[in-house]
Parts: sequence; C-alpha cells; structure tokens
Amino acid sequence: MKKLIAAPCILAIILSTVLSGCFISSSTLKLGAILPMEGDALTSGNSAKNGIELAIDQYNNSGKPIKKIEFTYYNGADNTPKSQSATKNLIADNKADVIIGGLNSASALGIAPVVANNSKLIFISPTASSPAITNAGSNIFMAMPSEIFQGEVIAKFASKDLKMTKVAIMINTDDKTGFEIADKFKATFLAAGGTISQAYGYKSTDTDFNQLLIEVGKTSPDAIFIADFDVIRVSTLITQAFTLGLKTKYLSTDTIEDAIRNVDPKCYDDVYYPSLYSTVDSRIELQDFIRNYQTKYDALPDLYAAYSYDTANLLIDTINVAGGLNDTTAILKLLSSNKFKGVTGEFKFDSERHASKQLLIFRIKEGKPHLFTSFDPENK
Repeated sequence: MKKLIAAPCILAIILSTVLSGCFISSSTLKLGAILPMEGDALTSGNSAKNGIELAIDQYNNSGKPIKKIEFTYYNGADNTPKSQSATKNLIADNKADVIIGGLNSASALGIAPVVANNSKLIFISPTASSPAITNAGSNIFMAMPSEIFQGEVIAKFASKDLKMTKVAIMINTDDKTGFEIADKFKATFLAAGGTISQAYGYKSTDTDFNQLLIEVGKTSPDAIFIADFDVIRVSTLITQAFTLGLKTKYLSTDTIEDAIRNVDPKCYDDVYYPSLYSTVDSRIELQDFIRNYQTKYDALPDLYAAYSYDTANLLIDTINVAGGLNDTTAILKLLSSNKFKGVTGEFKFDSERHASKQLLIFRIKEGKPHLFTSFDPENK
C-alpha cells in the first residue's frame, strides 16, 4: 500500500529497506479479479470492483512511471466451483499478473489452488477469512484477518482493558469455525491469567437456550463469550438471557453488529465486539477515501470496497518497489516482511500470510453501538 497523502488518497508501504527508486519496467501490469457479479452477492462484487478501480485511477493520475494498469474482472459468483472455473479462464486468457478476489471463503478456496499451481502469479483475497485459504501455497495471502484472529483480539481486550478474570463460553458445536475461535479465545485468555468458568455447547437447530443460560448464570462469569457467526442464533441467545434477567457482559464476534437489528434494543447492554471496518473511524486517510469514493460513485464505501482498495494499492506499490514482475520471490518477500498502512488500518502478514492488524472495539449500550477503543494485539 502507498503513503496516504492528502489528495489523491494513496496508500503507504512502510519499508525496512531503501527501494523507493525501483519501478515496474514493463509497460503493463495486468491486474485480474474474480468477483461475484450475480445474485445476492452482486452488491459486494460491485463494491469491490469500485474500490479496485478507484485505486487504479488514483495511481494512474499520480504521475508514477508505470504506463498502464490493465484491469480485467471475471464473474466467480460466490462459490468454489464458479470461482475456480473463472480463475482458470482468467489465467488461460493471459489477463492477470496478480489476482484479487474471492470475497468470501468458499470463493477464495476455489481460487487459491489454481493460483498456487502458477508460481509467477500472486493472489490476495481482500475479505475472505478462512484460515485454510493460504494453505494452498506461499503465493496466497489474505488482507483480512482470519476468523480465529477475532478470538485472540477479544480475549486480550477482555483481560487487559476490561480487567476480566472469569469468562464462560457458549459454542455452536455444529460449526468448525465456532470451535476454532472458541479455542483461540480460551488459550489467549488463559495465557493472560484468566479462567474459563465453563464452555457450553448447543446445536445449529437449537432455539431454546434458557436452560444453558441458567447454568451459565450459576458460575457468575464476568462475561459470556459467544462463539457463533449466525445472526439469528446470537440475537435469540442474548434476548433470552435478557428475559431471564441474567446480569453479565457479553463478548462476541463482529456478527453481533447485524444481530442487534433483530431484537429490542434494550436487550443489548454492555456487549463488546471487534469491528473490521467502520466509517465512524476518524483517521484522515479513511475519511479522504470515503470522500473520494462518494465523489466517484455517489455512495458510501462498504467493507468490500475498502479492503479491495487497500489490496489493489498494496499489490501495485509492492510490485513497483520490487522493480517489476520479473522477480516473484522479491515481491513475496516484501509482502511477507513489511507493514502496510491503508484505509482499513495498518497491518502486516503473519507467518500464515493472514493479515494481523489493529481492530476497532465497539460497545453496544442500550441497543446502539459506540466506538469504545482501538485495540492492537501486537502491543498488548
């Protein structure tokens, strides 16, 4: 990503080596994208496309010596078979040096193994979050933190900032990701000196959580961590806890942000969760991006637009710094070893090539989310 300057808003890459004089020697960078351009996911696909195009337009107008960025996107829907087929076509048509896309994990899991078999290609998913995506190869990256990362962040936040010492966990036992995020929360919280009063499991088909909540209440935890990504179940669970009169705080994933729309606001009080993106963040670079996006598209940029914008800038700038596309190893080394500053925040890739970054922590009070703090797990 490039240095964020006043206008146009271009992202900065924070380098540990002095390579700023190196630029792409070839006349064209072929930036390909696999995006969902049909069905329910069309809105997110258009947002991602807009974010990428805005980054390219700003770069082309910035006076940089690259002659041309050629942008091509193929419809990968939002599932594994279609995204895999679209990726093969994109590569066969010689339309990509680097690939952005796979907005959800199913789509990214289709793209990753195809790209992994082409060692000169690089693939970055802007918004998919399954930890398994990068297992396909060393040229696969995720610009969004993995789902499990949320468990680490909220556990450290609960211990360090909220001074909690005892937490109960409620887990959807039918969901592998729920188990993984619960395990990460538990390990992180225990390492910080806390205790887990009990872990309580339920099924995806369950709708009555009253008995479980009564048992949770008997342990008098400082909070309940809900390891579930289903909006309806989370909203039902917290509503029933409120009806029972259970007095405790709640910790959750970013799913809770959508869950609050489904129930009476008074049911949500002292709920804390991490957020991957929010337009209420006052950072100048984000507000510049929002302004530029609104000017071009007459709409507020959503998460897909912001992360795709960051990903496009990250790739363009890193390839410039590496001196072009001839040395994929150098590009991968830069991606793996440096910090980047974008509109979604500063981040770096960890050893698994997942983004590790500061997240915003929101608190729901009387049914309304309020920005509580920002939290960087690297500094805690």
